[in-house]
This record gives sequence, structure tokens and C-alpha cells, in this order.
Amino acid sequence: MKKAQAPRPSTRELHKLYLGLRTTSVLHRIDTLKVVLQWYDQALEYLRARNRKQEPMLDQLKCEERMLKSRRLGMSSTTQVDKANYFCDAIIAAEELCRRLHPFPVRRAFKESEQYMGKLLEKQSRLELKYAKVLRVLADSLRPESSRGGKLKLCITQAGKARVSSHSADEYVYSRKEAKQCRTLLWQAGLLPLAVQELKLLSRVAANEDDGDGHFKVNYEKQIVVVFRMLESLIEYCKGPDAPRRLVKTVEEAMQ
Repeated sequence: MKKAQAPRPSTRELHKLYLGLRTTSVLHRIDTLKVVLQWYDQALEYLRARNRKQEPMLDQLKCEERMLKSRRLGMSSTTQVDKANYFCDAIIAAEELCRRLHPFPVRRAFKESEQYMGKLLEKQSRLELKYAKVLRVLADSLRPESSRGGKLKLCITQAGKARVSSHSADEYVYSRKEAKQCRTLLWQAGLLPLAVQELKLLSRVAANEDDGDGHFKVNYEKQIVVVFRMLESLIEYCKGPDAPRRLVKTVEEAMQ
């Protein structure tokens, strides 16, 4: 029985993926580039299936080697700028390999995203001001740590994706929706329910360890140690003048 051929990758879908570059968050941009590379993985698989009887040309082999090398360097890089640059280089090489599909160019996608940057920066400033209190309370009460043992910076972005963390930048990014949920929980239920909810996720960031291939996995023993440190920080914060008078609110208090 003849094996069904994979469908032709949609270049329109690729263009939609590039909309993720329209953000002030470098982490979300890098995440978008990773997803774009996954689109090219499928595109290359499709082209190989169609041309399996043809031997690849030397130029194609060199181009594919460049793509794979840049992708590996991007995965292992310790700075956000290098990650973005290496992933872009990998995509440019993939564009050459998939030129028969007429893919939307990554350089053009970045150029289009820059046209929105002015409005995005204005929105970003308003978001940071609006949700500054709840992020400050979380940072001061739990003192979250990065995977490298330093201070984890809590940020917010207008992008739709919920949460993104960066091992290279020691950042944890909330979306507007997630930050709003945290602020509502703080108002309605109190600091303790919010802290319990967030320490589960923030402790995972600190417990992430590199497996040697550029991939990060949670060390659960380390996570337990981090959770206890965060609880100790919460206790110290609650003894101070900035802590709320009631750590847990009743339904009646929340409605007042």
C-alpha cells in the first residue's frame, strides 16, 4: 500500500507565525523563531519526500549543515541577542533550502514588526504601570531565583502567550492575562493563595538544569529545596511593614 504523502506546508501559516515577532519581549521573539524553525522542519520533510529519488546537491548539503549548526549554536547560546541571531541565520539557510515553496522571508517579517514598535512600547509602559504592584509583591515575598542561582526578574508583556522563562536573561515573563489573574487573586483571596499558586511555577524555573545538549529539565530534589527557601522568604516578608494585614481573605472581605 502506497504511503500517503504529507500535505504541502502553508506559507500563509508561516506568515501568521511571524506575527509573534510583534512584541517588545525578546523572549517571545525567540520563541517565535523556534516555532518558525519547526515549520521549516516540516517543509524540508515534505520536499525530501517529493524528491527522494534525487541526490542532494553539494550546495544543498552545505546549506543544510549551516542551518543545523546555527540552530545548535542558538540552542546553546547564553545570551538572548546571540540566540536570536543564530536562529535567524538558521531560518535564512532554511529559506534557501525551501525556495521552491516561496516562503515568507524572515528579514521582511522583522521589518514589518518594527513598524508596530512605537505603539507596542506605549502599551508596554501602561501594562508595567498597571501591574507593577502585584509583580513587586511576588518578587519581594517569594524572592524567586533563576536556574543560575541569581535573582529572577518578573516581567510582563502584551503578547498572548501565557508564561515564558529565559535561562540566559534570568527573566520570567507574564502575559497581560496571567498578570490580571494574579492581581485578581491577590485582591479577592489574599497574598497566601497567590504565593502558593506562583511558587509552584517559579520554583520550577530555579530547578531547571541543562542536560548538556541545550535542553533544560526540572531537578525535583532541587525544586523542593527552592520551595522551602521561598516559603522562608514569604515568612520574613509577612513580618515586615509591607505585608497585608490579612494573608487570606474571606468571601465577605473580598466582596467589600
